[in-house]
Amino acid sequence: MGDMMAEEFIESPDTIHGRLLESVHITGYTMERACVALEWLLIDDRWKTIGTGFEAGDEFMATIDVAQFKIAADKRKRLVKLVAAMETKKPATQRTIATALGVDHATINRDMRDGADAPKHQKTSADIPDIGAGAPAPPPSLSVAGEDVAKKAEEKAHVANNSGENEWYTPSNIIEAARAVMGTIDLDPASCEAANATVKAAEYFDSDTDGTAKEWHGNVWLNPPYAQPIISDFASRLVGESQAGRIRKACVLVNNATETKWMQPMLAECSAVCFLSGRVKFLGRAGSAIGAPLQGQAVLYFGKSADQFKSVFDSFGVVFLHG
Repeated sequence: MGDMMAEEFIESPDTIHGRLLESVHITGYTMERACVALEWLLIDDRWKTIGTGFEAGDEFMATIDVAQFKIAADKRKRLVKLVAAMETKKPATQRTIATALGVDHATINRDMRDGADAPKHQKTSADIPDIGAGAPAPPPSLSVAGEDVAKKAEEKAHVANNSGENEWYTPSNIIEAARAVMGTIDLDPASCEAANATVKAAEYFDSDTDGTAKEWHGNVWLNPPYAQPIISDFASRLVGESQAGRIRKACVLVNNATETKWMQPMLAECSAVCFLSGRVKFLGRAGSAIGAPLQGQAVLYFGKSADQFKSVFDSFGVVFLHG
């Protein structure tokens, strides 16, 4: 390993954005890496090319959550300057920036007031796309000797803190397939008003009501927030409700991270699972696609209609029946 040279690679803004979103679960991902990745996306408006394209700076920054890295003041101030310099019709609000960087509103207000103009970026050969790659190279600090950090990752599919700011909503075709299997959706324990416009659950819980602390019932749709520890809390609660017979059926959309401690009990308890072909293009608050995660997703089914689940979800991917 010691004599291997740093790997040269070309990656798209989508990939760098995905890694940044999944950074909390990537082994060796540091505050320095998070700052470099976010800065790279902000420079030259690369953030606008992610997924189907962000139109508003506030919408892009609402997908970012690097609070866990406790960003140093000097790096935070640099990022704030770059965010403030974003060319967009709807700039990121100070509150959105504060949430993304893990500080309070007053700190961002002070950074903006005291900061100078955003640093100028001088283009180099690193910004020139590799032929056929379709995207500029990321900073060298995003690769390590002989391997890509992300290949060692225990990744999550998307960051969704159930906050109304960072939620990624499920496309309607998956929701309707789940409804076809279960007949009705009586409860969505990890939702919000905007998401429920598509899910149409008879009852839903949001971040204010905390679905992990409420009673569950009937047929459940669940697309849980993927930040820890809340993903584990929802997975554990679902397994417990299923084993206790307090829910009739459930369809759960999660990252296909079969190696994780939160998914193993769900795989053991579920009646069937569909490993979706391709990656889900989640929706933003405006209803447009905001990007796809780095790895694929799975829909797990809990209930007595596994054959019906297989019939409906066969067109979405490979379905396995349990037992």
